[in-house]
Amino acid sequence: MMLTIRYVILEGTISISINKPGWPGPPPIPQIPVAAMREGDKFGDLALLNDLLRSTSVTISSDHCTFITLDKPQFIRLMGPANKHETTDKMTFLKKVSLFSAMDRKSLKQVADKTVVRQAKEDTVLIREGQTLATAFVIRKGTCAVFKNSAIKKDG
Repeated sequence: MMLTIRYVILEGTISISINKPGWPGPPPIPQIPVAAMREGDKFGDLALLNDLLRSTSVTISSDHCTFITLDKPQFIRLMGPANKHETTDKMTFLKKVSLFSAMDRKSLKQVADKTVVRQAKEDTVLIREGQTLATAFVIRKGTCAVFKNSAIKKDG
């Protein structure tokens, strides 16, 4: 069984990084910073919910850091009753989205169980042009703007 833990930062800051893609040399593999987190932020959800290997490295970037941790059995016990209501709520919403509207209840529940509700503040960049991303976004509330940066060729 893979050890999966969700972390919530109570105090301090951390840096999230990934391995440098295509590193041909010997270990240690150079790290590329991708995010910073602070008090109130959480991480480890994907590995916890899907039994996946960790996809990033986490380094404490403040003098010290205090966390709350939940392993998978604790998380399931804690989220059990609330999770049923959340799944029903997600299914009701997804049924209104044309991509999912024709799905039967069992399939819709499977999709709802795999989705994660996220909130973002104004001016948050969700995706950067050229970034490889294996995530789909369905906006439930609010609006977003999509921009494409590309060179414009002139004839002549």
